[in-house]
Amino acid sequence: EDAKAAWKIEQQAEDARLLYVGMTRARHALWTATGLFYNHGQAALAPMLRDPGALAAASGIRLDATPPPASLPRLPPDTDAEVPAARIATRVLASDWWVYSFSGLARADAGSDSSTAATLPVPGGRDEPAAPDADAAQAEAAPADAAGAGDFDPRFAGPRFGVALHAALEHADFAAWRGWQPGDDAPAGEARVIADALRAEGYPADVLDDGIALVTRMVGRTLRVDSGPGKPDAVADREAQAKDFQRRHPSYEQIRIDAVDYRGYEAADWEFTYEGLHVLNRVFVVDGTGYSLYLQTPKRDADGMKKDLAAIAERFAPA
Repeated sequence: EDAKAAWKIEQQAEDARLLYVGMTRARHALWTATGLFYNHGQAALAPMLRDPGALAAASGIRLDATPPPASLPRLPPDTDAEVPAARIATRVLASDWWVYSFSGLARADAGSDSSTAATLPVPGGRDEPAAPDADAAQAEAAPADAAGAGDFDPRFAGPRFGVALHAALEHADFAAWRGWQPGDDAPAGEARVIADALRAEGYPADVLDDGIALVTRMVGRTLRVDSGPGKPDAVADREAQAKDFQRRHPSYEQIRIDAVDYRGYEAADWEFTYEGLHVLNRVFVVDGTGYSLYLQTPKRDADGMKKDLAAIAERFAPA
């Protein structure tokens, strides 16, 4: 119960912080109405408006206590032209339209990352190649490209695709990928996991096959190390993966790819950021089988990743 109460307090504090961020986005002025509305005490603004005296004493805040009129006249229309009929929505709204953190707002204001700005169309973001429109994007992404020619496919890019890829990795059965090789289809049952991750982000049925093929390659290469003939080279494998990843995610910024001493295995750590996320990936080879420990978190929460990886690696046991 104590943990639950602490969690609720933390959530309320986070909600208040986001509300404050949203309110302070106003450039010139902000008008807020309050009073004895229905459930006014439960409104998100209630804690801020609870003490009118304290608000009146604050610099830059003016309270207007004038009672509103009993009724207000309707505003005249802007034009006498006939209002067109409402249009029917024909596409799913991407889930990355909303501003989800103060860090995202700060990056957008600085011009370094606008992928979280609510006013930008999909695919937004200065770090993603812009397509003129959805039809052109579909036309440019020929089936050969989606099947593995290596060219950039605008349908599978940006934060929306990043969330789908993360979900596919999070729910992957690592053991099922043990024998996967480049060019193979997804292991039994894993295509469904990938399809579910894509559907959850609004990808339509007509692109699922291409999306599954792409995510299969990305997940397979993430969860295995290409030992190839002769002595495996974990660093070289991650460097090859980094080049492929950067081609698909222009916001990619590499922090390091280093060989590491891990139980005497051929091992390397790959650390990088992209689209507001921080990734730490350790790969290693045990008796010819590649393994991958993959941690991903928002940049603001990345401080403890190395400690988390060390704890996981300490308890890891090869299958």
